[in-house]
Amino acid sequence: MGITHYSKVAVFSLLILQCVAAQESEFREWTSVLGTKIDAEVISADHTEVILKTKNKKILKLHPGKLSEEDQNFLKEKFPPSPLAEKIIGKRLSVQAADWPVTALFQFEVDGTVKLGSLKRDKVIQEKDGLTYKIDGLIAKVLDNDKVHSLLKFSSADPESGTIMTFGPEKSPLSGTILSIVPAFSFSEVYDKKDEEPVLIEKGSVNITTLEKRDGIYYEPDAFTSFSGKVYRLSTNGKKAEEVTLRYGQREGLQRNWYFNGQQQSKSLWKNGKKDGAMWEWYENGQKKSEMIFKRDQLISKKEWDDEGVLIEE
Repeated sequence: MGITHYSKVAVFSLLILQCVAAQESEFREWTSVLGTKIDAEVISADHTEVILKTKNKKILKLHPGKLSEEDQNFLKEKFPPSPLAEKIIGKRLSVQAADWPVTALFQFEVDGTVKLGSLKRDKVIQEKDGLTYKIDGLIAKVLDNDKVHSLLKFSSADPESGTIMTFGPEKSPLSGTILSIVPAFSFSEVYDKKDEEPVLIEKGSVNITTLEKRDGIYYEPDAFTSFSGKVYRLSTNGKKAEEVTLRYGQREGLQRNWYFNGQQQSKSLWKNGKKDGAMWEWYENGQKKSEMIFKRDQLISKKEWDDEGVLIEE
């Protein structure tokens, strides 16, 4: 009986040692951006806070941006961020509200802060400093200390230019169209080094991709009457690619088109859905390419230049 008793004690002690070893195996060395190191295990982590526990049971709470890049990558593997967080953290969003005369700017910094502002006459006006954010599902909460300053509600976890979202106070949100999502840069600047500026869309304009085209006529989705009003189309980089007015579902008046890099590509006059009048084209370097005259979609005359400005056809 004594031998059996000691055998049970030995087995129990071995199990304890294995559990301790397993717990110690969760500890790793963490390095801060300043180079300081500490051994601790991670209790939980998300895009706003990492909770670590040291071997002497001390609890540490810090933002993941305070840790080294290697540690941040480790946390992303162990605690994968939400799809929306992956999409908007480190990015600037430009949003145009249908009933607001300016473009709203939201910049989600990797350090957990968020900058809010608006674009007025090519100048950024920042609303308030010292704000933070928390992303939960399809909602990004902008926080002023512990109080909710505003809510951004997205229609999907993969927002892109042309999609609809709401923003502002919870009780009186605005509905807007995302114009662009670009890498974050100095918030006081309108243009970044890659020339990925937010696209300005005239108040009341509609993204043409949201309309239905039937037999060459544009309609609002599921509507029986044709659409009349200003429309635009965006490139995949969020910049404006086309702008025109529709009258009874057909192009009418001046149409403007831009290259992917934002350089003006063409201007043309339309009537009843057909080119009718002058049309001008430019190369991507800004050099004039052609001048044409149309009558009901029929080419009447044309002048053409090469990309160095030499006339090659008249």
